[in-house]
Amino acid sequence: MLYVACGGCRNPSPLYCSSGVLLHGPVLAVQGPMGAQCPYCGPMLPWFVCGFCGLQQMVFFPSLPPMLAPQWMVGQVPNLAPAVQAPPGIETSQLNALITNSVKGFLEGATEVGQEFGTALGSWLQDEWQNRLQSQW
Repeated sequence: MLYVACGGCRNPSPLYCSSGVLLHGPVLAVQGPMGAQCPYCGPMLPWFVCGFCGLQQMVFFPSLPPMLAPQWMVGQVPNLAPAVQAPPGIETSQLNALITNSVKGFLEGATEVGQEFGTALGSWLQDEWQNRLQSQW
């Protein structure tokens, strides 16, 4: 099961596909070789809209190699929503720790990606977001 954490409010939630090419109801996305995939539509665009705050952002998989990381225009620093794969029903504290460790691991090996990308992801560690969740289900 894929979970994505919002780049704005830091709330983690499952990643759903709500229909793209084929009309279907919301289904849970799965991780594929190029990022998130819908079981019906196939590969999904790397955009995510948070259900808590409504912020549109790019889904980023810290487990993918840097060459498959989201690309943007020079000087643009987008909001990034890291996605991780975790078992269904995982506790929020464990999920937050998994996301934090995933981003930390990527940052340690991200010297090839560049300073701008490291700066965008570095905000995840500075905010200590796991202690500041705005909503609990």
